[in-house]
Amino acid sequence: MARQMASTHTGLPFTVTDGGHRYMIGKDACHDSLAWTDLDGDGVIDLVAIATESGNYEDTDHELVAVHVPSGNVGWRALPGEVSKRVSYVDGVIVASTRSAQRLVGLDPRSGKTLWDIELSDQLEEDNFDDDRARAIQPLGGFMCAVQCKDDTFHVVDARTGQLVKSGEGKWKALGGGVPGVVGIEFDGDRLEVWDIPRGKKLADLKDNSQARVVPGPGFFALLRHGEMKGGAWGYEARIFDNATLNELGRATLEHGGGGSKRSSDDDDDDDDDGGSKSINLGEGEFDVIGGCVLAGNRLIWGSRYHDEAYVVDLAPGKTGKTRTFPAPKPGFRFRTLAYVAPALVSVWEKDKGTSKVIAVGHDPNTLGAVWTAEDLGGRSVGKPLHVTSTAVLIPRNPGADSHEYNAQTNPCAIRHLDPASGAVLTEYPVEDVGCIEMNGHFLCAAPTYFSGGLPIVYDTNARTRVL
Repeated sequence: MARQMASTHTGLPFTVTDGGHRYMIGKDACHDSLAWTDLDGDGVIDLVAIATESGNYEDTDHELVAVHVPSGNVGWRALPGEVSKRVSYVDGVIVASTRSAQRLVGLDPRSGKTLWDIELSDQLEEDNFDDDRARAIQPLGGFMCAVQCKDDTFHVVDARTGQLVKSGEGKWKALGGGVPGVVGIEFDGDRLEVWDIPRGKKLADLKDNSQARVVPGPGFFALLRHGEMKGGAWGYEARIFDNATLNELGRATLEHGGGGSKRSSDDDDDDDDDGGSKSINLGEGEFDVIGGCVLAGNRLIWGSRYHDEAYVVDLAPGKTGKTRTFPAPKPGFRFRTLAYVAPALVSVWEKDKGTSKVIAVGHDPNTLGAVWTAEDLGGRSVGKPLHVTSTAVLIPRNPGADSHEYNAQTNPCAIRHLDPASGAVLTEYPVEDVGCIEMNGHFLCAAPTYFSGGLPIVYDTNARTRVL
């Protein structure tokens, strides 16, 4: 076993392999310098990481190192002094930026052998999709990946051959998660095309450039647009697409308001009182779904980062449906995100004022009534407060609102593993930073922070054991 135990300056233990422990962690997207895959087919996740002797993000002594997780052995090293700061795994190929991020290289993940090498139009943009949580080399589903260059050109690369499948002047735009391959491309700052890239089909051409999000459902998905409707009023439009064929099944227009929804502070003169209920004016600014799904019975449930509430609407193609509020579990809590993990729909809420606190609630997906509540989660707001597998609900537990994870001396942060059926805490996984988490199947991969170095920690959430 090529392992020995060490610890960070906070005392959190990690495993040093024969590759050392100076693995570079990107200063914004923690996992952009790590790629995860099963290198040898033994069923356990392995990694390819950008290593650096100095540990300095800006230095040029980087190389790729493949680590076999069960043993801790280094399988291969590649691109010494060439590899830049970004690497990803795309359908059986390691794709890395090299030579000051102006070239892309594809490598065999089992041997480190170079398969192809192409030049980009300009340097790779690190914050792809205008989102520092997205990978700079973003898998799109299947064998394709997306990159953005600093000259505002976008490219789709076939990871098997290095061929540029699609290129143009424009910017990738995030459309939310849950539907692999469906992305937005912004042109001229005022038009958004929505594409299923792997199947080469354009789904929509929208005039409002940043106001669309994709919400997954069972066998279909919704493209939710917020903007100007017929007659000049602002509202939502949901376009429903079949997952298999990408055919549009129908459209529904959604009205704001109803069900006791809160009135926003700037809509005093814009909307009429509707039988005592208050309408919601989301304005003409950017719209962002932060969690949503389509449930059985054509019910759409989603939340926006600009409001404290989540909303539910019954979809009927060609008809107008009125949104109703999905209520918070307690007064003073604002909506953060949600996901379906059988048998429950799980929502996460954060205390709006005072001591930071997070609550997770499991709902019956038919009635939306609460069936369990998990409250002892604590901690400050994080970018992603919920991770899921097909059988696990994973919630960050933080040291506190005024504490950074990497220097917390007490109440160390961890990821809590909840049973989706009951909300019971089955175990928790200590990590160095709850913001540096990536799920790969049922493996929870926790990167060290940018400030401390160290090798990532990996947990098998099925077996509830640490494997690295």
